[in-house]
Amino acid sequence: MAKFWIDGVIDNCLTPVYRYFILALGPFLCLSLYALVGLHVYAYLGWITKLQQKRLGTTFAMIWQSIGLILLYNVVYNHFLAMIIKPGGPKEQRLIENLRRIYKNRSNRKSV
Repeated sequence: MAKFWIDGVIDNCLTPVYRYFILALGPFLCLSLYALVGLHVYAYLGWITKLQQKRLGTTFAMIWQSIGLILLYNVVYNHFLAMIIKPGGPKEQRLIENLRRIYKNRSNRKSV
């Protein structure tokens, strides 16, 4: 397939611009997500917990609040880990696979 002249322009000019745009947009979106989650937590702890205690009773409301906070912690923690850990396998995976292949293909399995 032949490359058109516009493909060269896009590859040479727009790719760095797009890359820097995405690099700048990523932290903004993450911070806005955590600000939105913080607003929801503030509303939940400020108003909804008081209403739950009046309607459900203190014990049952505390159980629901505990479940909600555990789920919130789980979502925020896993999202944060997904943001900071690079995708892909572990760094030592190739070394482990090479060692496994060497041990498997040796002539005498009792030899070290």
